[in-house]
Amino acid sequence: MKKNLRFIIITVIAALLLAGNSNDLSASITQHPQNVSLCSGSTGNVTFSIAVSLGIYSYQWEIYDRGWVELVNTTKGVSISGATTTTLTFGFNSFNPISSSFNGTQVRCKVSSKAGTIYSNTATATVRTPVSIGTQPISATRVVGESVTF
Repeated sequence: MKKNLRFIIITVIAALLLAGNSNDLSASITQHPQNVSLCSGSTGNVTFSIAVSLGIYSYQWEIYDRGWVELVNTTKGVSISGATTTTLTFGFNSFNPISSSFNGTQVRCKVSSKAGTIYSNTATATVRTPVSIGTQPISATRVVGESVTF
């Protein structure tokens, strides 16, 4: 009975040590954040995501503003959530829609473990101006075969 109990205890300790050592393996980003194209004046969420190989890691999204700056979750101005997870979300609403100032926004994710830190590729947001019709066409009636110009 004591032999079996010792075997079980040793097996459990070995499993715990292996689980703890997964943090010592260097991270591998298997999916980098993708660029996004947005329409000025629109609302909704803009998300950037990464996927990482198995392991225990910490995440910190960064935004480029004359140098890389760590993002924090906030609701001031633009709603930002997920700053320390694998998915970063910017929330835009009717009071604060996507504007041209978001154009060129660059983000990346810092992935850290005991073994060190790696960074995802940079993803960029492009904001486009919506198409508008400057002058509406006017109606015209012609006999079949006659041409009309708008």
